[in-house]
Amino acid sequence: MTAWTVILLAGLGSYLFRVSIVFAIDRLHAPAGMERMAGFVVPAAFAGLAAAALIEPLAARGGDGLAVGSAGIVTLALASRGRPPAAAFAGGLLTLWAVSALLAIN
Repeated sequence: MTAWTVILLAGLGSYLFRVSIVFAIDRLHAPAGMERMAGFVVPAAFAGLAAAALIEPLAARGGDGLAVGSAGIVTLALASRGRPPAAAFAGGLLTLWAVSALLAIN
């Protein structure tokens, strides 16, 4: 068995596993409470990814930590005020660039 065969079989298996879950969910009916909570899965996943991305630069306590921390605060502030996710992301990214540029000047 070649390496490419193993890669293709692993990819096919992964794809079939994910598709089977979609088809199984279509046939199963979840309780009403679980249906209500399902709307929070994606925001919680993104919040976890964002928190994990912030931990390392903030722990460094250098210029990177200040830039990343301020960008995180601006993004959180925009998102909590009901702004669209793209606007919150853009505001945080602009803050990251601006603070990084200001720290590079000094």
